[in-house]
Amino acid sequence: MRNAINPQVQRAIVHLINHKKRDLVKSDVELDLDKNGKLRDYFSKQVKNVLKDIQTTTAFFSSKDSQATSKETYKIINQPKHFIPSSQQLAQLLFDAMGTDARIKPASLAVCLYTAENYPKTKFLALIKIDPTEVWVEKVKTEEDRTVVTFEEIPDALPTADEKLQKAALVQPKGMDATLDLLLLDRQVTGVAEFFAKKFLNTVTALDARDATGRFWRLGPTIHNLLVSPEVSPAERLTPEQADIFKQQWHAATYNEIVELEPVVDRLPFSEEKKSIIKEKVKAEFPNETQITIDPEYAEAKLTKKRKFRGDYGVVFEVESNHYDDVVLQKTENTDAEGRIVTRLVIEVPALQWIK
Repeated sequence: MRNAINPQVQRAIVHLINHKKRDLVKSDVELDLDKNGKLRDYFSKQVKNVLKDIQTTTAFFSSKDSQATSKETYKIINQPKHFIPSSQQLAQLLFDAMGTDARIKPASLAVCLYTAENYPKTKFLALIKIDPTEVWVEKVKTEEDRTVVTFEEIPDALPTADEKLQKAALVQPKGMDATLDLLLLDRQVTGVAEFFAKKFLNTVTALDARDATGRFWRLGPTIHNLLVSPEVSPAERLTPEQADIFKQQWHAATYNEIVELEPVVDRLPFSEEKKSIIKEKVKAEFPNETQITIDPEYAEAKLTKKRKFRGDYGVVFEVESNHYDDVVLQKTENTDAEGRIVTRLVIEVPALQWIK
Protein backbone atom coordinates (compact mmCIF):
# COMPACT_ATOMS: atom_id res chain seq x y z
CA MET A 1 0.00 0.00 0.00
CA ARG A 2 2.73 2.42 0.95
CA ASN A 3 4.53 1.59 -2.29
CA ALA A 4 1.64 2.79 -4.47
CA ILE A 5 2.97 4.26 -7.70
CA ASN A 6 1.32 7.33 -9.23
CA PRO A 7 -2.01 7.19 -7.36
CA GLN A 8 -4.94 8.55 -9.33
CA VAL A 9 -8.22 9.59 -7.71
CA GLN A 10 -11.22 8.07 -9.51
CA ARG A 11 -14.08 9.46 -7.41
CA ALA A 12 -14.25 12.31 -4.90
CA ILE A 13 -16.82 14.07 -2.77
CA VAL A 14 -16.36 16.90 -0.26
CA HIS A 15 -18.43 17.76 2.81
CA LEU A 16 -18.12 20.98 4.82
CA ILE A 17 -17.72 20.79 8.59
CA ASN A 18 -17.98 23.84 10.84
CA HIS A 19 -18.37 22.41 14.31
CA LYS A 20 -17.97 25.84 15.90
CA LYS A 21 -21.21 26.99 14.28
CA ARG A 22 -22.70 23.49 14.56
CA ASP A 23 -23.03 23.49 10.79
CA LEU A 24 -22.52 20.39 8.66
CA VAL A 25 -23.06 20.56 4.90
CA LYS A 26 -23.29 17.10 3.35
CA SER A 27 -22.95 17.06 -0.39
CA ASP A 28 -25.41 14.86 -2.30
CA VAL A 29 -23.34 14.87 -5.49
CA GLU A 30 -19.78 13.76 -6.07
CA LEU A 31 -17.33 15.93 -7.97
CA ASP A 32 -17.21 15.54 -11.76
CA LEU A 33 -13.51 14.75 -12.14
CA ASP A 34 -13.88 13.82 -15.82
CA LYS A 35 -14.83 17.42 -16.61
CA ASN A 36 -12.34 18.94 -14.18
CA GLY A 37 -8.95 17.32 -14.64
CA LYS A 38 -7.25 19.93 -12.45
CA LEU A 39 -9.42 18.92 -9.52
CA ARG A 40 -8.56 15.25 -10.09
CA ASP A 41 -4.88 16.20 -10.15
CA TYR A 42 -5.29 18.19 -6.94
CA PHE A 43 -6.71 15.30 -4.94
CA SER A 44 -4.31 12.81 -6.54
CA LYS A 45 -1.40 14.98 -5.43
CA GLN A 46 -2.78 15.15 -1.91
CA VAL A 47 -2.79 11.33 -1.81
CA LYS A 48 0.84 11.37 -3.00
CA ASN A 49 1.67 13.89 -0.29
CA VAL A 50 0.31 11.57 2.40
CA LEU A 51 2.23 8.60 0.99
CA LYS A 52 5.58 10.39 0.99
CA ASP A 53 5.19 12.38 4.22
CA ILE A 54 7.70 11.13 6.78
CA GLN A 55 5.10 11.58 9.52
CA THR A 56 2.66 9.16 7.89
CA THR A 57 2.47 6.09 10.12
CA THR A 58 0.77 2.70 9.98
CA ALA A 59 -2.31 1.81 12.02
CA PHE A 60 -5.05 -0.71 12.65
CA PHE A 61 -8.72 -0.05 13.25
CA SER A 62 -9.29 -0.87 16.91
CA SER A 63 -11.45 -3.87 17.79
CA LYS A 64 -12.70 -1.97 20.84
CA ASP A 65 -15.36 0.72 21.05
CA SER A 66 -17.20 2.00 17.97
CA GLN A 67 -16.63 0.33 14.60
CA ALA A 68 -18.74 2.90 12.74
CA THR A 69 -15.92 4.56 10.78
CA SER A 70 -14.25 1.34 9.66
CA LYS A 71 -17.64 -0.07 8.67
CA GLU A 72 -18.38 2.89 6.40
CA THR A 73 -14.91 2.94 4.85
CA TYR A 74 -15.10 -0.73 3.88
CA LYS A 75 -18.61 -0.26 2.49
CA ILE A 76 -17.25 2.42 0.15
CA ILE A 77 -14.30 0.29 -0.95
CA ASN A 78 -16.37 -2.85 -1.52
CA GLN A 79 -19.63 -1.46 -2.91
CA PRO A 80 -19.61 1.62 -5.19
CA LYS A 81 -23.30 2.31 -4.51
CA HIS A 82 -22.40 3.27 -0.93
CA PHE A 83 -19.93 5.98 -1.96
CA ILE A 84 -22.18 9.00 -1.38
CA PRO A 85 -24.28 7.87 1.62
CA SER A 86 -21.31 6.35 3.45
CA SER A 87 -19.18 9.44 2.80
CA GLN A 88 -21.98 11.52 4.32
CA GLN A 89 -22.00 9.26 7.35
CA LEU A 90 -18.21 9.66 7.67
CA ALA A 91 -18.67 13.44 7.63
CA GLN A 92 -21.23 13.11 10.43
CA LEU A 93 -18.84 10.94 12.44
CA LEU A 94 -16.01 13.46 12.05
CA PHE A 95 -18.38 16.30 12.96
CA ASP A 96 -19.36 14.44 16.14
CA ALA A 97 -15.70 13.71 16.98
CA MET A 98 -14.79 17.39 16.70
CA GLY A 99 -17.47 18.28 19.23
CA THR A 100 -17.55 21.95 20.15
CA ASP A 101 -13.86 22.44 20.86
CA ALA A 102 -12.85 25.87 19.55
CA ARG A 103 -9.21 24.79 19.24
CA ILE A 104 -10.07 22.53 16.29
CA LYS A 105 -10.21 24.22 12.90
CA PRO A 106 -13.39 23.91 10.82
CA ALA A 107 -12.57 21.97 7.69
CA SER A 108 -13.64 20.11 4.59
CA LEU A 109 -13.63 16.33 4.52
CA ALA A 110 -12.59 15.00 1.12
CA VAL A 111 -13.53 11.35 0.57
CA CYS A 112 -11.71 9.88 -2.43
CA LEU A 113 -11.42 6.47 -4.09
CA TYR A 114 -8.11 6.00 -5.85
CA THR A 115 -6.04 3.40 -7.69
CA ALA A 116 -2.32 3.14 -8.45
CA GLU A 117 -0.26 1.94 -11.40
CA ASN A 118 0.96 -1.11 -9.51
CA TYR A 119 -2.54 -1.79 -8.10
CA PRO A 120 -4.76 -1.02 -11.15
CA LYS A 121 -7.70 -3.19 -10.02
CA THR A 122 -7.57 -2.28 -6.33
CA LYS A 123 -9.61 0.55 -4.83
CA PHE A 124 -8.12 2.47 -1.91
CA LEU A 125 -9.96 5.08 0.16
CA ALA A 126 -8.51 8.46 1.13
CA LEU A 127 -10.02 10.54 3.94
CA ILE A 128 -8.44 13.98 3.87
CA LYS A 129 -9.20 16.78 6.32
CA ILE A 130 -8.55 19.99 4.42
CA ASP A 131 -8.22 23.13 6.52
CA PRO A 132 -9.38 26.18 4.54
CA THR A 133 -7.04 29.08 4.02
CA GLU A 134 -7.29 32.78 3.17
CA VAL A 135 -6.27 33.99 -0.27
CA TRP A 136 -6.18 37.39 -1.90
CA VAL A 137 -7.28 37.82 -5.53
CA GLU A 138 -6.59 40.78 -7.78
CA LYS A 139 -9.41 43.21 -8.37
CA VAL A 140 -9.42 46.10 -10.86
CA LYS A 141 -11.87 48.96 -10.49
CA THR A 142 -12.30 52.52 -11.68
CA GLU A 143 -12.62 55.46 -9.30
CA GLU A 144 -13.06 58.99 -10.64
CA ASP A 145 -11.56 58.06 -14.02
CA ARG A 146 -8.62 56.34 -12.31
CA THR A 147 -7.78 52.67 -12.57
CA VAL A 148 -7.20 51.08 -9.19
CA VAL A 149 -5.66 47.66 -8.66
CA THR A 150 -6.51 46.21 -5.29
CA PHE A 151 -7.08 42.82 -3.69
CA GLU A 152 -10.13 41.05 -2.35
CA GLU A 153 -9.98 38.45 0.40
CA ILE A 154 -11.52 35.01 -0.01
CA PRO A 155 -11.66 33.61 3.55
CA ASP A 156 -12.46 29.92 2.96
CA ALA A 157 -10.37 28.99 -0.05
CA LEU A 158 -8.96 25.58 -0.90
CA PRO A 159 -5.25 25.49 0.02
CA THR A 160 -2.74 24.51 -2.62
CA ALA A 161 -1.52 20.92 -2.78
CA ASP A 162 1.94 22.18 -1.74
CA GLU A 163 0.74 23.11 1.75
CA LYS A 164 1.25 20.36 4.32
CA LEU A 165 -1.81 18.41 5.34
CA GLN A 166 -2.42 18.02 9.05
CA LYS A 167 -4.68 14.97 9.09
CA ALA A 168 -5.48 12.23 6.57
CA ALA A 169 -5.99 8.48 6.32
CA LEU A 170 -5.44 6.06 3.43
CA VAL A 171 -7.39 2.83 3.84
CA GLN A 172 -6.70 -0.40 1.97
CA PRO A 173 -9.19 -3.24 1.28
CA LYS A 174 -9.75 -5.35 4.37
CA GLY A 175 -7.17 -8.10 4.78
CA MET A 176 -4.90 -6.91 1.97
CA ASP A 177 -1.91 -6.60 4.31
CA ALA A 178 -1.79 -8.25 7.72
CA THR A 179 0.63 -5.64 9.08
CA LEU A 180 -1.76 -2.67 8.80
CA ASP A 181 -5.28 -1.49 7.96
CA LEU A 182 -4.45 2.06 6.99
CA LEU A 183 -1.80 4.75 6.69
CA LEU A 184 -2.37 7.62 9.11
CA LEU A 185 -1.12 11.20 8.94
CA ASP A 186 -1.78 13.06 12.16
CA ARG A 187 0.73 15.78 13.05
CA GLN A 188 -0.77 16.14 16.54
CA VAL A 189 -1.76 12.96 18.30
CA THR A 190 -2.22 14.02 21.93
CA GLY A 191 -4.80 16.04 23.79
CA VAL A 192 -7.50 17.65 21.69
CA ALA A 193 -5.84 16.40 18.50
CA GLU A 194 -6.89 12.85 19.34
CA PHE A 195 -10.28 13.62 17.81
CA PHE A 196 -9.07 12.39 14.40
CA ALA A 197 -7.02 9.26 15.09
CA LYS A 198 -8.90 8.15 18.20
CA LYS A 199 -12.46 9.49 18.26
CA PHE A 200 -13.12 9.58 14.52
CA LEU A 201 -11.05 6.71 13.12
CA ASN A 202 -10.71 4.65 16.33
CA THR A 203 -7.22 3.43 15.44
CA VAL A 204 -4.30 1.89 17.26
CA THR A 205 -0.70 2.21 16.15
CA ALA A 206 0.91 -0.41 13.94
CA LEU A 207 4.62 -0.42 13.27
CA ASP A 208 6.28 -1.35 9.98
CA ALA A 209 10.00 -1.10 9.22
CA ARG A 210 9.82 2.25 7.45
CA ASP A 211 7.71 3.81 10.18
CA ALA A 212 10.00 2.45 12.89
CA THR A 213 13.11 3.64 11.05
CA GLY A 214 11.82 7.19 10.70
CA ARG A 215 10.67 7.39 14.28
CA PHE A 216 13.96 6.04 15.64
CA TRP A 217 15.98 8.47 13.49
CA ARG A 218 13.94 11.50 14.57
CA LEU A 219 14.06 10.44 18.21
CA GLY A 220 17.87 10.82 18.30
CA PRO A 221 17.97 14.61 17.82
CA THR A 222 15.06 15.01 20.23
CA ILE A 223 16.94 13.21 23.01
CA HIS A 224 20.23 14.92 22.17
CA ASN A 225 18.73 18.41 22.20
CA LEU A 226 17.04 17.71 25.53
CA LEU A 227 20.18 16.44 27.24
CA VAL A 228 22.47 19.25 26.08
CA SER A 229 19.99 21.90 27.15
CA PRO A 230 20.82 24.14 30.12
CA GLU A 231 17.29 23.44 31.30
CA VAL A 232 18.25 19.96 32.54
CA SER A 233 20.27 19.53 35.71
CA PRO A 234 24.08 19.29 35.47
CA ALA A 235 23.91 15.64 36.57
CA GLU A 236 21.62 14.83 33.64
CA ARG A 237 23.30 17.03 31.04
CA LEU A 238 25.65 15.50 28.46
CA THR A 239 29.18 16.82 28.24
CA PRO A 240 30.36 17.92 24.77
CA GLU A 241 32.26 14.64 24.41
CA GLN A 242 29.23 12.60 25.43
CA ALA A 243 26.98 14.55 23.06
CA ASP A 244 29.29 13.66 20.20
CA ILE A 245 29.37 9.99 21.21
CA PHE A 246 25.59 9.90 21.39
CA LYS A 247 25.20 11.33 17.87
CA GLN A 248 27.74 8.90 16.43
CA GLN A 249 26.26 5.80 18.06
CA TRP A 250 22.67 6.72 17.27
CA HIS A 251 23.64 7.36 13.65
CA ALA A 252 25.53 4.07 13.50
CA ALA A 253 22.57 2.12 14.93
CA THR A 254 20.46 3.10 11.93
CA TYR A 255 22.76 1.07 9.69
CA ASN A 256 21.89 -2.15 11.55
CA GLU A 257 19.23 -4.54 10.35
CA ILE A 258 17.76 -4.79 13.85
CA VAL A 259 17.99 -2.25 16.66
CA GLU A 260 17.52 -3.69 20.14
CA LEU A 261 16.20 -0.68 21.97
CA GLU A 262 17.43 -1.20 25.51
CA PRO A 263 20.91 -2.53 24.60
CA VAL A 264 21.53 0.40 22.23
CA VAL A 265 21.17 2.69 25.26
CA ASP A 266 23.06 0.41 27.63
CA ARG A 267 26.13 0.53 25.38
CA LEU A 268 26.44 4.30 25.83
CA PRO A 269 29.32 5.19 28.21
CA PHE A 270 27.07 7.39 30.35
CA SER A 271 25.93 7.37 33.95
CA GLU A 272 22.88 5.30 34.84
CA GLU A 273 21.00 8.52 35.52
CA LYS A 274 21.54 9.78 31.97
CA LYS A 275 20.81 6.39 30.42
CA SER A 276 17.60 6.18 32.44
CA ILE A 277 16.35 9.42 30.89
CA ILE A 278 17.17 8.14 27.40
CA LYS A 279 15.38 4.85 28.09
CA GLU A 280 12.29 6.74 29.23
CA LYS A 281 12.19 8.67 25.96
CA VAL A 282 12.72 5.50 23.92
CA LYS A 283 9.97 3.71 25.84
CA ALA A 284 7.58 6.60 25.30
CA GLU A 285 8.21 6.42 21.54
CA PHE A 286 8.13 2.61 21.35
CA PRO A 287 5.92 1.48 24.26
CA ASN A 288 5.28 -2.04 22.95
CA GLU A 289 8.59 -2.93 21.26
CA THR A 290 11.87 -4.30 22.55
CA GLN A 291 13.46 -4.14 19.10
CA ILE A 292 12.70 -2.60 15.71
CA THR A 293 13.53 -3.54 12.14
CA ILE A 294 15.36 -0.96 10.05
CA ASP A 295 14.34 -0.28 6.44
CA PRO A 296 17.80 0.21 4.88
CA GLU A 297 16.60 1.67 1.57
CA TYR A 298 14.43 4.26 3.29
CA ALA A 299 17.17 5.07 5.82
CA GLU A 300 19.76 5.60 3.10
CA ALA A 301 17.53 7.51 0.71
CA LYS A 302 15.69 9.74 3.17
CA LEU A 303 17.48 9.83 6.51
CA THR A 304 21.17 8.97 6.66
CA LYS A 305 22.18 10.31 3.26
CA LYS A 306 22.87 13.73 4.77
CA ARG A 307 23.79 14.98 8.20
CA LYS A 308 21.91 18.11 9.19
CA PHE A 309 22.59 20.46 12.09
CA ARG A 310 20.86 23.63 13.24
CA GLY A 311 22.09 26.22 15.73
CA ASP A 312 21.33 29.67 17.07
CA TYR A 313 21.35 32.78 14.87
CA GLY A 314 19.75 30.90 11.96
CA VAL A 315 22.76 28.66 11.32
CA VAL A 316 22.02 25.50 9.30
CA PHE A 317 24.77 23.05 8.37
CA GLU A 318 24.15 20.14 5.98
CA VAL A 319 26.62 17.77 4.41
CA GLU A 320 26.44 14.39 2.68
CA SER A 321 27.20 11.69 5.22
CA ASN A 322 29.88 9.99 3.12
CA HIS A 323 31.74 13.32 2.76
CA TYR A 324 31.37 14.52 6.36
CA ASP A 325 34.99 13.73 7.25
CA ASP A 326 36.20 15.39 4.02
CA VAL A 327 34.45 18.65 4.93
CA VAL A 328 34.76 18.78 8.73
CA LEU A 329 38.50 18.84 9.43
CA GLN A 330 38.27 19.70 13.11
CA LYS A 331 35.48 19.82 15.65
CA THR A 332 35.61 20.91 19.28
CA GLU A 333 32.79 21.43 21.74
CA ASN A 334 32.82 23.43 24.96
CA THR A 335 30.28 24.58 27.50
CA ASP A 336 29.77 28.33 27.80
CA ALA A 337 28.95 30.34 30.91
CA GLU A 338 25.21 29.76 30.40
CA GLY A 339 25.63 25.99 30.24
CA ARG A 340 25.12 25.72 26.48
CA ILE A 341 27.30 23.51 24.33
CA VAL A 342 29.13 25.68 21.80
CA THR A 343 30.62 23.92 18.76
CA ARG A 344 33.66 25.14 16.82
CA LEU A 345 34.14 23.68 13.35
CA VAL A 346 37.00 23.92 10.91
CA ILE A 347 35.58 23.08 7.51
CA GLU A 348 36.96 22.84 4.02
CA VAL A 349 34.40 23.12 1.24
CA PRO A 350 35.22 22.82 -2.48
CA ALA A 351 33.31 25.14 -4.81
CA LEU A 352 31.42 27.00 -2.06
CA GLN A 353 28.71 29.23 -3.56
CA TRP A 354 26.27 31.73 -2.21
CA ILE A 355 22.72 30.55 -2.95
CA LYS A 356 19.39 32.28 -2.75
